[in-house]
Amino acid sequence: MEWGEHYFDLAVSFQVIEHIPQALLASFLQGIQKVTKKGGVICLSTLNLEKNQKKGKPYQKSPHHDKEFTAEEFKRLLNPFFGRVDFTAFTPQESTLFLRNSKKPVFQNFYLDGPIRSAGIIRQ
Repeated sequence: MEWGEHYFDLAVSFQVIEHIPQALLASFLQGIQKVTKKGGVICLSTLNLEKNQKKGKPYQKSPHHDKEFTAEEFKRLLNPFFGRVDFTAFTPQESTLFLRNSKKPVFQNFYLDGPIRSAGIIRQ
């Protein structure tokens, strides 16, 4: 789909950037920048690689991910494209704690303790 320049007040991309081939990341970010209004907000999220890596345990990147980012890598990626980048962490809420003890494997594999995602909040 094609939108005009500076069309959206808010652009959101949750859990997408890690799937994009590294050679296309600049184009992806430029496209988001192009369709977001001046003064608009862009919210990008990705997993927090530092939280996914457990001390003393081997880490395997998801086969569906091209690049997984540490918070510092994510910030270095975003800074050249956007004037102001703020970071926050998504943390499990009390209402989601039942997932930790769930008997369903899909929930057990999904739930992680601590900040599980990094989000870059960008103001154009």
